[in-house]
Amino acid sequence: MGDAAQFLGINHAGVQYAPITDLRYWAGTRRKLAEFETALHELAAELRTSSVPPIDYQRRRAVLKDWVLPLETWRRISNELPPNKGGAPVMDDRKRQVASVFVWTHVTQGEHLFAPRPLEREQPPDTQRIWALRRNTTWFQMTRHDAYPHFTDLRKTLAECAAQLALSIDNGESIT
Repeated sequence: MGDAAQFLGINHAGVQYAPITDLRYWAGTRRKLAEFETALHELAAELRTSSVPPIDYQRRRAVLKDWVLPLETWRRISNELPPNKGGAPVMDDRKRQVASVFVWTHVTQGEHLFAPRPLEREQPPDTQRIWALRRNTTWFQMTRHDAYPHFTDLRKTLAECAAQLALSIDNGESIT
């Protein structure tokens, strides 16, 4: 698994893997193993005959290895969001980092834990610890289906940014 993560450009440092070495153990029974093998062969055949080229997620991850939402894009997004009932939402660099991770996960189909965090890396150690402590809470708000309207609106806008960014990368365009 570590080799696969490295091939895809995923930072796998500090992540534990529990590889299953025996497919029969994983599948449980010969019937399930046969179903799995059939599905695997069907998937391979579908990929071979598809007229649509597969998405190069490795390339997307390579292009986005140190990417963060550009400040001018973040300001535009912040200004276009509807106001909250309780006042203006916090739109600081910490939230910009989480928003960048959200876009990264959509473009790369990667797990948010592996996303680069260049803004966080630039912070002093104390700030990095504070950001890390709040990371899961903010991520939960960004991804929950019944989120506050602010997060719902932000998520919609970021998904649109992700779609455009993915298209730009796949077309070989320069990104900033």
